[in-house]
Amino acid sequence: EGPCNGPPGGFMAELAQQYKAKLIALEHRFYGESIPGNDFSQENLKYLTVHQALADVAHFIDSTNAGLANNHTWVTF
Repeated sequence: EGPCNGPPGGFMAELAQQYKAKLIALEHRFYGESIPGNDFSQENLKYLTVHQALADVAHFIDSTNAGLANNHTWVTF
């Protein structure tokens, strides 16, 4: 885990190019520049959970889907 310093490369980039897929890199809210409130207070750390991380990804997908055509597939890792 660490900050997101740009789009994924390597094998992921090769697959994206081969299948004409869009690569999107999401930075977890507690890594890199994405720290909520810019501190590690107990109030902020309550969001440092697997459940919240999955909810964040689901929200991103739902928000992004609103502007896309219907026939697309998401792969997350």
